[in-house]
Amino acid sequence: MEEKKEESDKKVEKKGNDNKNENGKINKNVNTLENKFDLFIKKIQKMDEKIIIPILGIIGIIVLVVVVVTNRNQNNTQNYNDIYGNYYNLAKENNITKYNVKFHINFNENIIFNRYDVILSINNEDIRLTHGENKDIEKELEEGEYTLTFTNADDTSIKTETTVEIKGNTEIGYEISCQADKITLTNLYIDNLDAEVATNEIKLESDKTEFIDKNYQEVIQSLKDLGFTNITEQPLYDIVMGFTDEGAVENVMINDSDTYKRGDIVKKDSKVVVSYHLYENDDPTKVKAPYSSTDAKNKNYTEVEKAFRDAGFTNVKIEKNFEISSDEYESNTVSDITINGGSVYTDEAYEPDAEVIITYRVETVSGRSNEELTESYAQIAFENYGESIYRYGFKCHWFVGLINEERRPDGSIFIKVEVTIKNMYGQEYETIAEGIVSGTDDSPKVTQFYVSP
Repeated sequence: MEEKKEESDKKVEKKGNDNKNENGKINKNVNTLENKFDLFIKKIQKMDEKIIIPILGIIGIIVLVVVVVTNRNQNNTQNYNDIYGNYYNLAKENNITKYNVKFHINFNENIIFNRYDVILSINNEDIRLTHGENKDIEKELEEGEYTLTFTNADDTSIKTETTVEIKGNTEIGYEISCQADKITLTNLYIDNLDAEVATNEIKLESDKTEFIDKNYQEVIQSLKDLGFTNITEQPLYDIVMGFTDEGAVENVMINDSDTYKRGDIVKKDSKVVVSYHLYENDDPTKVKAPYSSTDAKNKNYTEVEKAFRDAGFTNVKIEKNFEISSDEYESNTVSDITINGGSVYTDEAYEPDAEVIITYRVETVSGRSNEELTESYAQIAFENYGESIYRYGFKCHWFVGLINEERRPDGSIFIKVEVTIKNMYGQEYETIAEGIVSGTDDSPKVTQFYVSP
């Protein structure tokens, strides 16, 4: 009990000292008045009693006023210290810090249906988002995790929510869309403005949408300005009709991904690939025709064939055209030329292995060749021979399945072609037939014939 009393006395003494310190000026004034009052009393003791009594009455009143005022000042000072002093100490002890957080909301607009507003709830505050209107919201938030709820203003059962962690001054972007039964929410970016970025790192200022459809040279320069050092160009030679601007960016990949967002931190030497559109005809891997279908006509077919091979075409075929009469056209001149079965244009680019067929005229009598054996008659003889063996069905695929057709030194022709054979039960199977046809157009003869099992 004595220890508790002693401790209590110390607290009272300490409190008195604190009050004295807080009201030093008042106490000093009071002490001065008391000293002067003592001197005054000693003087008036020598005075007459009739004079002393009224004076003492006046002095008593003055002392009473001084005491009341002093006590009230001491009480007010103590109350102030108790209320504001304690609040300051509590705030200082908890070290409360608030950050500036900016939310940017992209609100996609519906034209007719589901045009409802949305209520956004942040930190116990409801904010109304008008349908189809984008909105910026700024808040001061303490560090920590917060839940954001987006609710249909007309039907509280339709809502969605997300969480976000605040670690500093931050800008956050969201996109919302309204459906009949849900609200679709997409996080566009979370940009911590206070995030530390090392000297070999870059903090992205946007996502890929910032680059799409811009000129690739401007995009590449902006990426270099950010600090990227490993940028690769990927031209796409895909403009045919001219609806896309030449050089427009298709995509920008960073480390083989295009899902990066504003605020992401990446290395300066990250692999960056910029793909962009160019005209198909400018593709250096393709070749252009030296003659069009019209320009090649009536030129010697050997000259035209050489020109196409020199241009880079690797799949050039020669076919003969048997005219009824040669009076109008010269023999060995081009009658037609096609690439992949279509007309040829000099301002178009083609794959090097595109099929080029050059047809030229030969001198004929009554539609028959005077030469010993031509490819067309060799093919007819070959297929007829196959039909004679496989009487239930034998068909050669000359246009899409001709593997090889080669004239031998003796004038005979070697043929290798894909075929379809049908058995007596109507069942078909695909295989390859090959053989040699000799003789002349008037009398072709199959000297060898073999069908793969």
